[in-house]
Amino acid sequence: LIKVTGGSSLIFENNDSITVQDNLCSNGGGIMVNSGSQLEMAHNNEINFTGNGRPIINDNAYIEYGGAIYCSGTDSRLTVHDNALVTFNGNSAELGGAIYVSNGAYASVADNEQVIFTGNGKSGERGADGGCVYVAGVSTMEMTGNKSLIFRENAVGSTGGAIHAKGAFEKGGAVVLLSGNDSIVMEGNLAYSGSAIGLDLGANVSIVGNGDVLIQNNLT
Repeated sequence: LIKVTGGSSLIFENNDSITVQDNLCSNGGGIMVNSGSQLEMAHNNEINFTGNGRPIINDNAYIEYGGAIYCSGTDSRLTVHDNALVTFNGNSAELGGAIYVSNGAYASVADNEQVIFTGNGKSGERGADGGCVYVAGVSTMEMTGNKSLIFRENAVGSTGGAIHAKGAFEKGGAVVLLSGNDSIVMEGNLAYSGSAIGLDLGANVSIVGNGDVLIQNNLT
């Protein structure tokens, strides 16, 4: 686990390959960003988040957030941009199998060649939401300008096999924007409801100005 907190900054840039694999933690199995801190991953050839989080169903009372990356708190920022290949494979958490964004944080996955989410989430846990991405409260997740954006065979036991956005009526809704991507594929994702995308409590998901958008064979 890498923890970035207290207004700190962590940058991965101009690397050939970055692999964050098989780390176990309740909040951000791979990387945790909070308290106004920043994580930037830019101009790398390959980034892999694989098998992070807690894959075993947990009977305890606490909830797990963000199998690969946890980003929370006002002024906390996650930016993943201008990379050749970014993959999230087999990461697991109850809320946000791959990425969790909450409490006023901002996250951006932009201008990458390929971004692939496969096999993330917790299919056997009834309260699990957002197989790939979970955005809560007054927070924003933007996925823009990527050449290929793929959500395939992710699964949760509750809502949003690929994406779940949950707002707060008294404070405003979570925002998810998918825009300017050449291709978006959401295929073979599984959830009890909202097999591809789930929205709740005033959340806003916008899929606008993209090239080809394919949403098929998702199951509830």
